[in-house]
Amino acid sequence: MSNPTHPGEIIRKDYLNQIRLTVTEAAEWLDVSRKTLSDVLNGHSGVSPEMAIRLEKAGWDTADHWLRIQMQYDLWRAGQRAGDIKVNPFPTTASKRPTTTEISTSDRAGKSVFEKLLGLVDQGIRSRSGSVFYSGSKAFSKPSAIYLLGLNPGGNPDPAYTIDGQIGESLNLPGAWSAYKDAEWEQNYGPGGMPMQRRVCYLIKGLDLDIQSVPASNVVFVRTKREATLKTEKAALLRSCWPVHRAVIERLHVRVILCFGGTAGGWVRQCVGAHELVDRFVERNNRRWTSWAHKNGDDQYVVTLTHPSVTDWTAAATDPTPFVRGILDRL
Repeated sequence: MSNPTHPGEIIRKDYLNQIRLTVTEAAEWLDVSRKTLSDVLNGHSGVSPEMAIRLEKAGWDTADHWLRIQMQYDLWRAGQRAGDIKVNPFPTTASKRPTTTEISTSDRAGKSVFEKLLGLVDQGIRSRSGSVFYSGSKAFSKPSAIYLLGLNPGGNPDPAYTIDGQIGESLNLPGAWSAYKDAEWEQNYGPGGMPMQRRVCYLIKGLDLDIQSVPASNVVFVRTKREATLKTEKAALLRSCWPVHRAVIERLHVRVILCFGGTAGGWVRQCVGAHELVDRFVERNNRRWTSWAHKNGDDQYVVTLTHPSVTDWTAAATDPTPFVRGILDRL
């Protein structure tokens, strides 16, 4: 594990500095002493469960997020002293990473992996307009190096098309199915015919992968008309949706999360603690938009790509395929 960032440094850089808040002002807002907050910001003390809750109540991400970053930092610190810990291995059969067959057959006695993942969706958001997965069950039946994540379903919220209803529809879809290839988003374009759909399929094909075998979703399952609406509910929506993504990432052993757009990438980076910049791709045109790759202490990568709804990934100057392939080659 590489040297992770102390959560205090993230709080100072991503929150206090961004809104030009002094340590004294932030301490008053969090209802703690200036010294308590200063110790955290300067890495002299860690983020306690109580402090994590205070940060969440302030709207500064989730308590779970802060405790996960603190745990990663503490584990790294302990690892620096691992040589001083004298413990011999207990004799037992070596564990092994599940194979494709083991993952796909382990749930035959009960619900499928796909059903179990859909069952994790928070009941509190199921009545809202939206959708969960953009892939069929095939994409969730074996390990996948990558996971595609947009920000949230596009279009105007329609109370007739709820998340709960979409879950039921997903269970009746063919296993080999992808919203980017098989869904008809606009009548005049036909299945997979919208520019964004074609661009995503182009990228995945360029990586020598099958779009119907790649798990895909959105960071937030709720459909909203404007991104600004999402941001007002950020903490609550992440609490509702991220447990599903965490289960996908853990169960499928995802190593690279491909995010569409800066907001999706920023939120995912916070959730997995990916703060180390490892590479970037700058478009070869006048606007020079940039895609980024960050990793966390467990060598998981978050790749934040310019959004395929506004960037033509099929054009040579803006094609992110070689950039993404370079990240996959690091695995």
